[in-house]
Amino acid sequence: MLTKPGFKFVWALLWLCAFAGLGGGTPVFAAEFVVHSQAAASAYTNKGLPPVGQKILWADFIGAPTIPANTLGLWVWSEDTSGQEILHVRTGSDGTAKTFSGTLRTNRVGNFYDLALVNASGDDSAALVKFNELTFSIPTSGGGEGFDVSWSGTWLFLDLYVNGAYVPEKIFVGAAAKGTTGAPLGVRAGSEGLLTLPLTMLDGATTFSKNIADGYFLYRDAKGRYHLRVTTTSVNDFVVYRGRIVAAADRFRIVREFRGDPRDFTRLSKRGKVLEFKYHTKGYVDGLDWILGNKNKPDNLVITLRMNDGVAAPNVALGSAPFGTLQAFTFRLVE
Repeated sequence: MLTKPGFKFVWALLWLCAFAGLGGGTPVFAAEFVVHSQAAASAYTNKGLPPVGQKILWADFIGAPTIPANTLGLWVWSEDTSGQEILHVRTGSDGTAKTFSGTLRTNRVGNFYDLALVNASGDDSAALVKFNELTFSIPTSGGGEGFDVSWSGTWLFLDLYVNGAYVPEKIFVGAAAKGTTGAPLGVRAGSEGLLTLPLTMLDGATTFSKNIADGYFLYRDAKGRYHLRVTTTSVNDFVVYRGRIVAAADRFRIVREFRGDPRDFTRLSKRGKVLEFKYHTKGYVDGLDWILGNKNKPDNLVITLRMNDGVAAPNVALGSAPFGTLQAFTFRLVE
């Protein structure tokens, strides 16, 4: 027979298990969703970076290098272009035939997009394996071949080879073309690795209306109230919308909700700084309105949006901007 304290323990355990199962799948978010409690609150932590042979400082990874001619090597760097991080990979050879290859990954709420070969020959290849992983192979006896890819994430994992072997002394990073000493390489970018857009993008008039399209519509009205709306094209169309929004400095106050399914929910945590939601939408309108009420703090936001457990972009409209403007899984809006 259970004693009274033992009974209380079992009852508490059962209650917790039941609570975890409410809502037909209340989300359990990955470690990357944990929020810094200090000045970096606008970004998710970088937990999840695989084991690496060398960690490269983000400051050492950014900026375009000068690549010398007739030099064997692989140059890798990232550049900020109007808030968008673009990763560049370039090869060089001393005149002998070499094959540069590798795998690049970013975190599970990050992604690569707009992948394009540069100065490619017929046997060069680069391909997205997953939304957050790509592989490449570039055989060359010359130089300047490579690829560019846009990305948004908090870290990068780079597994790079020359003729199928690790040759770290031939891998160079950032504007200073610093040589590396270990492999694979890891870079922690933090919030600076996320696509960063002006918050004023939300101020354009929204095109949202019931049954207009599958996707997200986010906008801000003249009174400073934020709106998130989702729908589907008809009652025969079903989409699960799920997301997380982090306030960098302020706290959320939800002022209106639209939930048409008993499994839908919105939830605040981290003392009102983190907003999570999930909507099972079939022909009607779901969403919410919120305000960030402290005029002395910026309304900066970090937003991650999913559709049917995949990346919501490009089906995301910010203000009057149409679908396709945004390609990032996780992105920042800043004042």
